[in-house]
Amino acid sequence: MVTKEHVLDVSDSRLIQKKLYQLNKAEQFESFDKFITKKVWKKEQGRNIVYEDMPKEAWRSLREKAYLIFYRKVKAQGVASRVTIKKWFGLDGYVRPKRKHIFKLAFVLHLDEKELQEYLVKGILQPGIQINDYREMIYLYGLGKGISYEDCIDMIKVFEVQMYRDTVFAQSTHTRRLWNMYRMNCNQPKEKFLGWMCKNAGFFKGYSKVALKHFMDVKSEMMHYIRLDARKRLFEYLDEAEFFSWAEENGIASEEYGKNISRYIQNINRRKEKGTLTERLKANILEQNQIAYSSRDKTTDLLAELYSSAVISEWNSSQTKRIRYKDRKKFRLPDEIFFITDKYMSQIVAVAQQKEKEIRLSQALGTLETARGDCPQWISDLLSEYGIGLPKNVEQAKTLLRKTLRMQEQRCHLLQREDLLPLIHYVAQRRYEKMLQEQEAAYQCEDAKIFFIQMADGILEECQMAPVSGRYQLDYLLLSCYGENDMYSMADIIEEAEME
Repeated sequence: MVTKEHVLDVSDSRLIQKKLYQLNKAEQFESFDKFITKKVWKKEQGRNIVYEDMPKEAWRSLREKAYLIFYRKVKAQGVASRVTIKKWFGLDGYVRPKRKHIFKLAFVLHLDEKELQEYLVKGILQPGIQINDYREMIYLYGLGKGISYEDCIDMIKVFEVQMYRDTVFAQSTHTRRLWNMYRMNCNQPKEKFLGWMCKNAGFFKGYSKVALKHFMDVKSEMMHYIRLDARKRLFEYLDEAEFFSWAEENGIASEEYGKNISRYIQNINRRKEKGTLTERLKANILEQNQIAYSSRDKTTDLLAELYSSAVISEWNSSQTKRIRYKDRKKFRLPDEIFFITDKYMSQIVAVAQQKEKEIRLSQALGTLETARGDCPQWISDLLSEYGIGLPKNVEQAKTLLRKTLRMQEQRCHLLQREDLLPLIHYVAQRRYEKMLQEQEAAYQCEDAKIFFIQMADGILEECQMAPVSGRYQLDYLLLSCYGENDMYSMADIIEEAEME
């Protein structure tokens, strides 16, 4: 079923082409412009709108009216520029608000906790409130107490300065406990609330350990399947190269094959007669051996499998594989469907270190806000530890910290549902295949879909993310992998979307 060499059933191929056509009709899918237009209209008119039934001109007119109503409310609040807000409504382009914009909006629109969660989860398709991020906890506290956004920013600065410099951030999963602790303290006055937060600063590591654990678990299981496939291909190549005869002659047990493949190739290379071991076959053996018996999970192997039809593999002088993607313009895919890069995934995996560095830098900058003269020694030591430089005074330290913090914030990625879903989809399909083999059962389209949806929704719920829905473009793409006659990988669908 799901293999790199998979050939699509003719009738399934036609169906997938139709779905790819629908996928590129953005007006059919949920997006923030629809979300915010419906919110504004519901608030102003007290009724729901069904945009699916509207002609394009009527829907655009409705968005324009909603935008004008909305902009009058927020224009004096510095939430975003007029041009940007207009694009939130899909006018003169489209852009989805950033997470920071939603929190600013929450204060302007006086959202309660439930509404804020809805704006995050359904509006911009991001995880809900990250209670282990001290900034987001303070924003939530401020909304509940009727405190202004500016006062919350001041509270954040106080927390950063008062937090112990040697705080050790807890790397265990404690989201539920922290929510309970918040509920017990959210009615306290500002000073007491901040005091409680400072005493428990180690809990505020700034990212969801629950989401990261799910990501790492699914990633690990995916690598397990990739290794199994690589080992199967490797053994086919080894059989062609007459390796097994050599192994038997030299008394090499099957569990020792991986360690002896390079030795066998070296032996053959010393001979004048290479036998069946061509250069092409040798390259295939070495590549699959590296995947099958590697001591660690390699992101390049995972991405090369997930996006195989869009990947161009390259090898450097040290025989290390790197991947790059074909030009996106070659694929009939909307911008909402993006290919995860090696760099991006590495930053997700290293989020604990990246986030701690960001917090330390923010703490240092907050400490220097009212300082003068020489830079405190602990800040000089911190800058030296991160290889940033040795400032001569406070002003130089501030300049260095602001510049470094801007760069560091770009490296701190909050795990998104679009990061998780492609991996979950792959693993769900492999689990379903295994179940069919064990039960000697035949593929059923709806059963396979339900298998994926149930697995995905269980994980997404724990991560405070929106459940699977064909109303979202990525979800629609993944659900399109289930044909009437067979099941296909995401790479198969991407290949179908490639233009000649």
